[in-house]
Amino acid sequence: MGVVRRASRLLCQVEPQTRRGKFCPVPSMNWQNTHAAYVKLGTLKGTEAATDSYTEQFLAACNDFDRAAVVAQAKSMNQ
Repeated sequence: MGVVRRASRLLCQVEPQTRRGKFCPVPSMNWQNTHAAYVKLGTLKGTEAATDSYTEQFLAACNDFDRAAVVAQAKSMNQ
């Protein structure tokens, strides 16, 4: 199982109100830990807090799609 799939399953266990197939909020602690690790590695430079670069404002729009239409389109594609 891929890392993203495992992370998604774990997150949805932590946030049970999220539904499979939806983008869901990531707890702030996760973003802060990731930010701290990237700063420590030198990948990120600067003094901004992790919360300065994280927003949930686009999640509703990301989840506003016709799931049945997406599934139908995927099934109609040649394998």
